[in-house]
Amino acid sequence: MREPQSENSQLKPLHEIATALRGIYGRTVNYSTLYRWVTRGIRGRKLKATAIGARWYCDLDSVASFISTISMPSPRTSEAEVVA
Repeated sequence: MREPQSENSQLKPLHEIATALRGIYGRTVNYSTLYRWVTRGIRGRKLKATAIGARWYCDLDSVASFISTISMPSPRTSEAEVVA
């Protein structure tokens, strides 16, 4: 038996995700930004998405996880490593 999916875990086209993020985070995220996060990534990480035909689909849970991951401060190098 399949567990019911929450609305945040349902696959949606990237353009719908961009619209939904405007309401959640209060900031506009362009479709092009989401597409770039899927194809090229940022800081060595890519947004998990699925291509079906010529469209990319993602869920809000993956986007929230991706945003929290890239928002974390990166580990800094110690002064000893910089001097050496």
